[in-house]
Amino acid sequence: MGRRLLWHTGPGSGPSFAEPARIVAPDPRWFTLHKLWMSAQAKRNPLKRPKDEAQGYALLDAVKIAMSHYPLDEAFRSEIPNELEPIMDAWEQRQTSFQEPESDW
Repeated sequence: MGRRLLWHTGPGSGPSFAEPARIVAPDPRWFTLHKLWMSAQAKRNPLKRPKDEAQGYALLDAVKIAMSHYPLDEAFRSEIPNELEPIMDAWEQRQTSFQEPESDW
């Protein structure tokens, strides 16, 4: 049996083991584009910009390697606003020197 999150706090109640907790998370492709966009904003805290950029590129790499259910294909690219296309282009250019690690699982 796979692992499940068993803690669930309902309104007005304490933790319960009765049902799995629902996790709502953004699509990692859009989240990473947001992080990379923020890293390029002059008004962004200059101490956070390098972290945002590193995290954004790392997450796009992880999506490509381990999250095939979130394709980075032409269908996804067609949804990207013009303002964010240079971000994807920059990531793809970085891919020429990126070598996918061998899976050990």
